[in-house]
Amino acid sequence: MGSLRHGGKNNQVAIIQDLSSAIVNYGKRSTMGRIDAATYINENGSINDNDIECIIHDDKYPVNECKQVYEH
Repeated sequence: MGSLRHGGKNNQVAIIQDLSSAIVNYGKRSTMGRIDAATYINENGSINDNDIECIIHDDKYPVNECKQVYEH
């Protein structure tokens, strides 16, 4: 769904979160908190000079779709 990159090397962090069903409000706030944390870390020296790249996927809640996103 999107990623965050500030330059340099990166460490990818997958965020698989419910962004479109019954608990969408929690999913969006939780995802934004993780993106804010990655931005803060990246802007304040990164981790060993490696940025964090957030790869965001909507799990869409139904079990079969969650499994497909997880296995991707």
